[in-house]
Amino acid sequence: MDLQIKSFHAILYCGDWKACISFYRDTLGFPVVFSNDMFVECRIGSDAFLGLLDATRCRRKVMDTNGVVFSFRVANLTETFTLMERKGCRPSPIRAHSWGSMLFEVQDPEQRRLEFW
Repeated sequence: MDLQIKSFHAILYCGDWKACISFYRDTLGFPVVFSNDMFVECRIGSDAFLGLLDATRCRRKVMDTNGVVFSFRVANLTETFTLMERKGCRPSPIRAHSWGSMLFEVQDPEQRRLEFW
């Protein structure tokens, strides 16, 4: 089985969150497709998105992830989890995220977080 990616999301942990929102939304013109009190997601292509997370309100330390998360929406979470296990990626347990999706994470060799949902 190959990975069946439905969409790609990059997430930036932003120290000056409001300035980042203004830059990506107003200056670059990326439309906002989701927002709440600490996260804004912009569409940057038909199936590509950029998330802007308020790092000052986040429980996870920014340096733990180098300020970047790669987030992949997959066709089948359970099959993808099994594939990651078979490839030796040591995925975290599947869990519910606060936005309502189920997800798991793996880390690349430099400890960057890859999220599958």
